[in-house]
Amino acid sequence: MSESARSVSAMLDGFRVAQAIHVACALGLPDRVPAAGIDVATLAVDAGADADALRRLLRALRTVGIFELRGGRCLHTDRSRVLARADPSGLGDRAIGLGALAWASWGALIDAVRSGEPSFSAIHGLPLFDYLQQHPALAEVFGRTMSSWTRQTARAVIDVIDVGAYAHVLDVGGGHGIFLDAILASAPNLRGTLVDRAEVVAAGAPALHASRRPRCDLLARDIFHDPLPAADAYVLSWILHDWDDERCVGLLRACLAANPRAELIVVEMLLDDPSPAPTWFDLEMLVQTGGRERTEAEYAAIFERAGRPAPQRIATEGTHSVLRSAAV
Repeated sequence: MSESARSVSAMLDGFRVAQAIHVACALGLPDRVPAAGIDVATLAVDAGADADALRRLLRALRTVGIFELRGGRCLHTDRSRVLARADPSGLGDRAIGLGALAWASWGALIDAVRSGEPSFSAIHGLPLFDYLQQHPALAEVFGRTMSSWTRQTARAVIDVIDVGAYAHVLDVGGGHGIFLDAILASAPNLRGTLVDRAEVVAAGAPALHASRRPRCDLLARDIFHDPLPAADAYVLSWILHDWDDERCVGLLRACLAANPRAELIVVEMLLDDPSPAPTWFDLEMLVQTGGRERTEAEYAAIFERAGRPAPQRIATEGTHSVLRSAAV
């Protein structure tokens, strides 16, 4: 077999590894294995699994460095530890969400490519965010995953924005408020407002640091139908890529309707970047939400349709860029 064939073969096997990691996390294995290790039979009872089948799962995961088997006991490795709930990477929640929310959608990728419509909606009968609203446990996992990603990117974004120049920042669809909390921590005189669905805002309230909570309003609203309050700056971090162009234009217009002189701050990955991440997330949007990743020029066109000139692009040290538009 040629090197190219071996490489492609490894790619084709990737789905097995991803699903095995999902099952390990769905069974709670990373949090059930103590530092000293645990007998596999005992672990099976704790996890509600068949002992022989669990041993086979762990044997497979061991080949990719996740868990170790020694003398009938399961022990942690560096790779299995990062899947624990307490790990700041959020990879354990991401693995759970992979199987519960993304697996079926990606399995129907061919349908999405043929139709141009998200396979998630076709499979579940509801758009992703409506489905999460009806499944609180999965919504919690999804929220924690997004919060973990936000923690990893927030500092790089804030470093290129002079947040102290504003008196009031409103985070549109800000989830659990992780990004807004980081903004407030960087500017002690700043006031913030978090706007999202009621159940999302309620779940995220504890994420706001107690010392900053008095400077932040939590507002339960539908960002597509309810008016937004006035603010000096509107932040839309990893929001626009979830939606088609029409909805993106509508969101920006809603911000400008509240304050035509406000600054718009959009945080997204761009297809112009050399990293492969945006191109794969673009397919994620295709199967999950019907949204898309975009180029800088495509976002410029959305801003212009909303009534603003093309935004300034500001690169960060991470994978995201800041698109910033001030009133002319």
